[in-house]
Amino acid sequence: PQKVKAVLKSYSRHVSSSASMTTITKDVSEYFNPLSRVTAIDYISALEKIYVVEELKAWSPRLRSKTAIAISPTRHFVDPAIAAHFLGAGASDLMNDLETYGLLFESLVVRYLRIYAESLGGSVYHYRDHSGLEADAIVHLPGGKWGAFEVKLGEAWIEEAAGNLLKLKDKIDTDKTKAPSFLGVICGSGYAYQRKDGVDVIPIDCRRNGVKKQGYMALFAILGHTSSMKAGLGSRLFCSLFASQALSRKNPSMSIWSISCMRQPDFNSVL
Repeated sequence: PQKVKAVLKSYSRHVSSSASMTTITKDVSEYFNPLSRVTAIDYISALEKIYVVEELKAWSPRLRSKTAIAISPTRHFVDPAIAAHFLGAGASDLMNDLETYGLLFESLVVRYLRIYAESLGGSVYHYRDHSGLEADAIVHLPGGKWGAFEVKLGEAWIEEAAGNLLKLKDKIDTDKTKAPSFLGVICGSGYAYQRKDGVDVIPIDCRRNGVKKQGYMALFAILGHTSSMKAGLGSRLFCSLFASQALSRKNPSMSIWSISCMRQPDFNSVL
């Protein structure tokens, strides 16, 4: 059990990243006898089977260029509150460590994208190529429709995130892969709006016309009138995506909102 906890703690430090299994085994080996890569893979596989870990696979579209696409998964738990628990991170800790806070926020958004995309028969991936270009989440629906998202905790990173999405759009070979139906930057606060370049900015804490609206339903109501929402990925995905904040696909007792109130689940009984 102690070695499994050490693996979970290392995994938590690398949440929302593509940290290699070698990196995780090195972390654990600092505190225990050397942990083999095979053993670490077995642990992660077992944790996936009991819905603790849920890694985000890489998306491999057809590109105009010959840029190589990374195939490593992004590390995620089914609920980022698990990572907060093993990091021993409370609300005040995260406010003093915005890098970790941002990674947990990204994992939160990925979780909800997965829940509602899968209810429509879709899947969520991540994209990263060897040029350094990446998108935190790719929502792919039946029929080849897809949208790309960057997740940023702060508004200061919106410009860079939108630029990345537009670069990805330009790289896609539209003769073999459909053009994106939606490009969006999901952030932690601010106002919902569509940029002149067509990228939507989607705050979790929604404001429009100076009125603060809470929750995903309000976010859908705001975005439901934009032109990009009417074009393909839009209405069906976001109607489901933002219509409810109570659904938990894997474990209803482990609420996503525990990351914001930092409710610490008891994992000792599980491990």
